Amino acid sequence: MFFTQFQFINTYFRSDPPVLVRDIDNFGDPRIVAAMAYGTGTPQERARHTTLGALEGVLLEKHTVVRDNHWIRPVGVRHRNRSRGGQRYCPQCLGSDARPYLRRRWRLAAISTCSIHHVALLDRCPECTSPLMPHRTALGLNRCWRCETDLALAPALPALPGALAYSELAAAALDQGWVSLGAHTFHYSPLFFVVLRQITRVIASGKRSQQLRDRLGQEAQVSKKPFDLTGRNAIEFLDAAETHRLHALAWPLLKDWPSGYVEHMRAAGVWAAWATRDLLETPFVLRQIVDQHLRLDLYSPPFAEVFTAVRVMSGQGHRISNKGMRRVIGDSHFLGPAISLFRSSITPTPPSRRALRQAATRSASASERHQPPSATRAVIVRTIRSE
Repeated sequence: MFFTQFQFINTYFRSDPPVLVRDIDNFGDPRIVAAMAYGTGTPQERARHTTLGALEGVLLEKHTVVRDNHWIRPVGVRHRNRSRGGQRYCPQCLGSDARPYLRRRWRLAAISTCSIHHVALLDRCPECTSPLMPHRTALGLNRCWRCETDLALAPALPALPGALAYSELAAAALDQGWVSLGAHTFHYSPLFFVVLRQITRVIASGKRSQQLRDRLGQEAQVSKKPFDLTGRNAIEFLDAAETHRLHALAWPLLKDWPSGYVEHMRAAGVWAAWATRDLLETPFVLRQIVDQHLRLDLYSPPFAEVFTAVRVMSGQGHRISNKGMRRVIGDSHFLGPAISLFRSSITPTPPSRRALRQAATRSASASERHQPPSATRAVIVRTIRSE
């Protein structure tokens, strides 16, 4: 009896939901991986290293099976179908393999080129533009499941120099578990990938991203057009060609680290807030560079200037408050102390004779209508007489 891969796996495992209606490379159940290892006579640890979860501690500090992982390209699982081109391939590798197989790092958004053939990776069939679904065909990994085109014959474009260098840097971090960027060495590769992703994201989206792309595109000789991140503002959702272009744009920021990074970011007006946006915790190596070079030196008024401004504003009849004074002179850490000192130094101004007589008259009228003169009225009268 002849089975397709999908039929065989469903018949063998009888899991609910079926195994291949999930992204098994990314979210594969360890029990199923163990069963596959046992059934094929493969060491269990070796079988685990075919999954993306094995990149925990190398690409990611923590891999999760409950949500998307940074750097891992989604395949868009819809039952048996795949709606996104998360699984990429190198046509020349598929053509030269004795038994074609898909490399694990072809799923990573940090890699956009083939390190052997120096061509850009592809993510769809060149004839029908369908994403790869090897579980839906029995013709082999090098055949399109829909139109049966030989993917090894797909035209491959030479890799852009910047994208090739970017991918090689990421591959070195994956292979070694550490990597050097300029004079700095990342001894823990997941930390490097946090910095790399943040640098790349700033180019793809953000308030000043177009100014930055204009500069980088001119240097890298790459298109400066915006990236389409509609719906999901994550670089992992870009297709293969756009990921390749993004890597080429990012390389000028990395090649002369950190001087090239600082120069381009300052020239494009991408300051600290945008350089570190959305990061819950900025790695020290990036925060140090940002704090030193990408923070605007804002003028902060000294204490004497703040105190004088408070006194002048009070003299003009304005209500003194932190918020009101900040609008006038800007922010200063002396604002609170200056206002407190001013309020404590104010000597109440004694009321004028006219004000006292008017108060006494009102008090007398009230007394005649309602009650005897109050103690307050007596004090006011005594004050007038003493004058």
